[in-house]
Amino acid sequence: MPHGAAGGSPKLFLSDYGLMAHLQGLGETALKTGLGLPGDLVEVFVFAELAKHQSWAEQRTTLMHWRTSTGVEVDFVLENRRNELIGIEVKAAATLTSKDFNGFRHLRETSPKQFKRGILFYTVNSCAVR
Repeated sequence: MPHGAAGGSPKLFLSDYGLMAHLQGLGETALKTGLGLPGDLVEVFVFAELAKHQSWAEQRTTLMHWRTSTGVEVDFVLENRRNELIGIEVKAAATLTSKDFNGFRHLRETSPKQFKRGILFYTVNSCAVR
């Protein structure tokens, strides 16, 4: 996957998360409950879904990984033809802290006119809607 404007190496993914789970020794129970899954497996799942979405989406986007030279990163950034950016961060945790939003803050500071929003995807076993 291409790297964002901050530069650096491309991020590589094994796109078959079933194979990846098998290689990590995760059994059927762990996969069904989804609790305690390794972060890289959850990230690969989200990557695969975003890649599928790109194949049929009406609005074309570029999918990339963004990281600064100091290591602040956003797992996925979608950029459309108008150069608008949407950051997507993946956390394999049931709770969030303000630290989990640091990548979005840095992306917004570096590209204030292009940054439109950040989406944080995290694992939780219940959700309240307000």
